[in-house]
Amino acid sequence: MAWYARMSGRMVGKNKFTLFSMALIELKDVSKLYGFGDATTLALDEVNLMIEENEFVAVMGPSGCGISTLMNLIGLLDRPTHGDYILRTRHVSKLRI
Repeated sequence: MAWYARMSGRMVGKNKFTLFSMALIELKDVSKLYGFGDATTLALDEVNLMIEENEFVAVMGPSGCGISTLMNLIGLLDRPTHGDYILRTRHVSKLRI
C-alpha cells in the first residue's frame, strides 16, 4: 500500500499561505491490470487521489506497491484499465496522446 503526504497552499506574502481548491490531477477508482486470464497482475486497485494546484505531494511505499505504475499514469505514459483520470477538468481518456 502506497502512502502520500501533501502540503498545500499558495505563497501570498512572507510566510503566509492562502488555501484554495482547484483539482489539477484527480484519480477516481483507478485500476491498472497487466496480462490476461490467469496471468493477470493487479498493479493498482481502485486508487483515489486529488492533487490541487500549488500542492506538493510525496508518494512513498515499499517496492512493488504500484508507485511506478501510478507515476506512469499521472505522467500520461500509460492509461488506466479502469477508472477516471481527470487533468485540469479534462478526462484523459478523451485526450489524444
